[in-house]
Amino acid sequence: MSFSHADGLGACPANVCDIAEEYYFGRLSEDQRSRFERHFLLCPSCASLVEETFEFIQAFRLAAREVERSGA
Repeated sequence: MSFSHADGLGACPANVCDIAEEYYFGRLSEDQRSRFERHFLLCPSCASLVEETFEFIQAFRLAAREVERSGA
């Protein structure tokens, strides 16, 4: 996992949405989590993608609960 321009370590990760998902579900190592947090707090582009990813995950979970309740 490579983090970048905002923290002086290189380019933004191409798979930032995948990394955001892993972060959201607590699947990153402590080091990966720390680098991810440092990067997306300093990089507006990645921060926006992270926010969109989190919103999608939350909307998907809500929709899944609605489907379960409706019995569909």
